[in-house]
Amino acid sequence: RLHLKKPPKKNHDNKEIIPGFIKEVAEARQLDTSDAVFAFRTDMSDAEEYGDVFIFFDHKGIYKILFKDVDFTKNKKGKKKKPDFKPEISGIVAIPIDEIDEIHTEQYLATGQLTYTFKGEYYSLGYFSIGLLEKADNFRKIFNAFKNGSSHEQYLNTDTGNTCEKCGKPIPRGLKHC
Repeated sequence: RLHLKKPPKKNHDNKEIIPGFIKEVAEARQLDTSDAVFAFRTDMSDAEEYGDVFIFFDHKGIYKILFKDVDFTKNKKGKKKKPDFKPEISGIVAIPIDEIDEIHTEQYLATGQLTYTFKGEYYSLGYFSIGLLEKADNFRKIFNAFKNGSSHEQYLNTDTGNTCEKCGKPIPRGLKHC
């Protein structure tokens, strides 16, 4: 018989919410990340465009950090290769917590979208591929519980942790690093 040992569940720690390289570039833009409650890294920057967007919230609001696309270079054989990830911020969007009533997740055929409502109007928060639906829904649950003043800690420990420990990108179950 093959016995697979499951990795121990991590306790939720504020230091692990935002990966180090994102924290560095955010703080270089005077964005305080020390009070972050929860974060979600999407793999789509727009409805039909792949790119990195990092969304997190604290007691003041929700912040979206948009990254520039990585240019592919060609190696000696003419094949495209992706260079090492060096994050460059293309923009930061801040939404005060008072201007968000509730967050929703919407599932489409192969993608999904995080939206929020304010005074009955829907606004887009971010897009993601369908593989990140569980993580996006967890972000929704944590934010809505936090906003309503109820206990959001119960959802923090249910996070499956299918992200790279070094960079925060989504990875298949069972892996620790991308």
